[in-house]
Amino acid sequence: ACTTCALCSVISDEKIRCPVQGCEDDNFLDKEYRKSIDDHRREWITVGMLEERRKTISRFVLKIQNIQDTPLLLSKETTVVLDEIVLSFELLLKLLEKTKVSVVGKISVFSSPIYEDCIIPVIGTEHGDVVLRISSFPDIKHDTHFFKNTNGIPPSSIACKCGVVLLEETPLVCMIPKLKIAKGNVMELFSLNIRNEENITELFIAEDRSIYLGRIKKLVLKNYAVLALPKIELCGDNEVEGLYLSAEEMYYVSGITRAEDSIYVGRVKRLKLLGYAISTLPKIELHEDNEMDELLLDAEKIEYVSGIVRAKDSIYVGRINNMKLLGYAVNTLPKIKLHEDNEMERLYLDVKETVNVSGITSAEDTIWIGRVKKLVLRNYATSILPRIKLHEDNEMEELVLYAEKEQNVSEIIRVRDNSIWVGRVKKLVLSDYAVNTLPKIKVHEDNEMEDIHLYAEKERNVSEIIRARDSSIWVGRVKKLVVFGYAINTLPKIRLHGDNEIGELKIVGVSKRMLWRREGDDRDSHSEIVVKKTFIRPMEFVFSLLTKRKVGEAETLGETGTVVKDEDGCCSWKIKEMKIEHSTMFVLRWLRTDRSCVLDRFEVVSKKKMIKTCHLTNVFIWEE
Repeated sequence: ACTTCALCSVISDEKIRCPVQGCEDDNFLDKEYRKSIDDHRREWITVGMLEERRKTISRFVLKIQNIQDTPLLLSKETTVVLDEIVLSFELLLKLLEKTKVSVVGKISVFSSPIYEDCIIPVIGTEHGDVVLRISSFPDIKHDTHFFKNTNGIPPSSIACKCGVVLLEETPLVCMIPKLKIAKGNVMELFSLNIRNEENITELFIAEDRSIYLGRIKKLVLKNYAVLALPKIELCGDNEVEGLYLSAEEMYYVSGITRAEDSIYVGRVKRLKLLGYAISTLPKIELHEDNEMDELLLDAEKIEYVSGIVRAKDSIYVGRINNMKLLGYAVNTLPKIKLHEDNEMERLYLDVKETVNVSGITSAEDTIWIGRVKKLVLRNYATSILPRIKLHEDNEMEELVLYAEKEQNVSEIIRVRDNSIWVGRVKKLVLSDYAVNTLPKIKVHEDNEMEDIHLYAEKERNVSEIIRARDSSIWVGRVKKLVVFGYAINTLPKIRLHGDNEIGELKIVGVSKRMLWRREGDDRDSHSEIVVKKTFIRPMEFVFSLLTKRKVGEAETLGETGTVVKDEDGCCSWKIKEMKIEHSTMFVLRWLRTDRSCVLDRFEVVSKKKMIKTCHLTNVFIWEE
C-alpha cells in the first residue's frame, strides 16, 4: 500500500487503480479507509439524533401519521403502542428486542426485504409471507426483555400469512401462540426442535387446539416441541403429508403419555415416530377414513416402546399401505390393529439384535397382519416369520428374507420342515443365511411363482439345505429361477410341479469349488470338480457338455466321482432359456435336462470380452 492508494480512495467513491508500479492489487488502505468512514457516519447520525432529542421518549404510538421526518430515539425505556397497524415482521422483532411493546389491538405483519417500507396501510399481493427461520434472525437474543415483551402480547393478535416455520433453540418459539394465521394459509413446513424448557413455556400454557395453523404439508416436532402437538389445530379438511415426532428423553413427552385425552391430527399420509415419541402413538387419533401411505417406528432402546408393549389395549391405526418397524419397535407389531379390509403394499421389519425380538419369539400367540403384498424381513426379524399369520386368501407379490448372521435364522431352523405357511407367493427372495429357511417355507399347492432368487456367498449359507433329501422342497410352479454362488446346491433339493416349464434359469457366480457332491454319505464336505487340461475351443466345449447321454445312464463328473442321474431333482426339469454368468461351465453337466427339453436360448457370460455368437442354434457365448 502507498499514499497514492489512499489519495485515490479519498478523491473517488469507487476504487481507482493505483498508478504506482507493484501496487495494482493492494487495496488494504482502501478497505481501511472505507471502514473508518462507515464508523464515523454512524457516529454522526447518533450524535445528530441526540442533539435533536436529548431526552428518551417514554411513549410512542406507532402509526403512519405519527411518523415524522425528524429522527426519533427509541430505547428499552420507550413504550411503543401497536394498534390496528400493518408492519413488517422484521420491524416487530426489533421493537420487541429494543423497546417496550404494548399490543392493544389487532396488528398485521408481513415479510419485507431490508430498505423497503416496513409500515404500510394494507397488505397486498406483492408482500411476502412471514418466514420464521432462526437463520433469518440470528441477532435475536435469549434475554429476559424479549421474553417479557412477547409474553405480554395477547394470543392470536398478530395476523399474518406464514409459509415456513423452522426453529431450533430460540425464543422466537414463544411468538407462535401470538400469531393468527390467515384462513386458507398453506404452510410448507412447520418444524420445532426445543430442548430448553424456557423456550417453549408459552406453548405449555396455551389451551389445547388453540393455536390455529391452517393447512400444513409437513409437521416436525422434536424433543420438548412434541408437547406442542395437542395445542395445534389444523384446517378441518387438511391432510398432512408428513408428521414426524422425535424425543430423546422420556420427560419430553410425559405430558402427552400421562394425559387421558387423545390428540386428533386428522388425515396423515406419512407418520414417523422416533425414540420416546413412539410412546405417543396410542394418543394419536386419525380421521376415521384416513389411509396412511407409510408408518415408520424406529426404537434403539426397549424403553422407547415399553409403555406400548405393556399396554392391554391395541392401537388402531386404520388403513396403512407401508409399515416399517426398526429395532425394538418390532415389538409393537402385536399391538397394532389395522382396518379389517386393509391390504398392505409392504411390511418391512429389521432387527439387529436378538434381544430386540425376544418378547415376540418367545410368545405363543400369532401376529395377525391380514393381507400383505410385499413382506421384507431383515436379520433377526426373520425369526418372526413363524409367528406371522396372513389372510387365508392372501396372495403375496414378494417375500424377501435377508439374514447376515447364522443366528438370525436359528429360530426358524428349529421348526419342522414345510411348517411355515405363506400361502401364494409370486416372488421369493432369500439372501445369505436365509437360504437355509427354504425347506421350512410352505406355499399353496397351486402356487405359481414368477421368480425365485437365491443368493449365497458363503458355504455356511446352505449348510442346512445340503442335508435335505433331493427333491424334498416343494415350490410348485416357477417361471424364473436365479441362483447365486453356493445357492447352486439348492437346485437338486427343489421339487417342481410335474408339468412345470421354467422360462429362465439363471446361474451367477458359481465356481468349481462351490459344487457339492450329489451322492454319498459325506454331505458335510464338498468335492472339487477337477478336470484335465484341454485345448478344446469354447464353443466345442459347450456343445460337448450339452451332449445327451442314454436314458437311465448315470454319469460321473470329473475325477472326484460326483454322480448325476436322470431322476435326480433338477436333472429332469424342462427349461426354455438358460443363462450362465461368471460361472464354471461344469454346471451344465450337473444340470442335465430330460429329452423333451428344448432350449430356445442359451447364453454364457464370462469376465472377459465377447468371443463368439452362434445364431444357428441360438446359443450365445459372451465374455465381458
